[in-house]
Amino acid sequence: MAFCIDEEGNSYFAGSTQDERFKTTENAYIKDYSIGGGSYVIKVNNTGTRIIYSTFIGAYSHVSDICTDKFGNAFLTGVTSSKNFPVTNDKFKKPINFRQNVIIVKLNPEGSKAVYSTCIAGSNKGLNNNLGIAIAVDDSGYAYVGGIAGSFDFTTTSSPINTFMTDNESTRNRTFILKLDTDGDSLISSVCFGKVFTTIELNDLKLDKDGRIYFVCFTYDPLGYIVTPHAFQK
Repeated sequence: MAFCIDEEGNSYFAGSTQDERFKTTENAYIKDYSIGGGSYVIKVNNTGTRIIYSTFIGAYSHVSDICTDKFGNAFLTGVTSSKNFPVTNDKFKKPINFRQNVIIVKLNPEGSKAVYSTCIAGSNKGLNNNLGIAIAVDDSGYAYVGGIAGSFDFTTTSSPINTFMTDNESTRNRTFILKLDTDGDSLISSVCFGKVFTTIELNDLKLDKDGRIYFVCFTYDPLGYIVTPHAFQK
């Protein structure tokens, strides 16, 4: 389950359910379990006395993280394994059935509409563990998402910072960091980190007030991990 609080003190809970009786509100973005059952978002007012909205997000999906902007829009990321996950555009990669695709969704403050909903992944080659793990948003409304890329051709906008996997070497997960524009229509940047045969998996991501990105990962292969010349420990 994911949780956050907005500037007005409203609480947001996101997760997944298999309960067809899960209650959604009248104004929900997706009310029907058969259409969107899987992941959900609930917004509770700052006194805990009223559910502002409760909505499904999409079938065969799971939300890993959620945050809000200063206007009360909710941003979430996670994963879906359904090609029918509801998207507002499919210009990056269409969801691949039975493969894990990163989801990024922006909900309006009322929870009645997806400002945007998109999937980002690669082909069905590789480990296919494409997971959105953490999300943050800056003051201008740009969303930053970090996660795990298992597909050897995960969507990027530039050459990876270090050698990424090739088709016959796609046996490890990498970390990806991407920045999505305010409309969810284009990637400002998307890069992957990791050497061939080196596992580097992201755990969390944060922004500072100047827009610098901080993230933490773990690796099974310390000898292949990238370190800077003046690192505390090499």
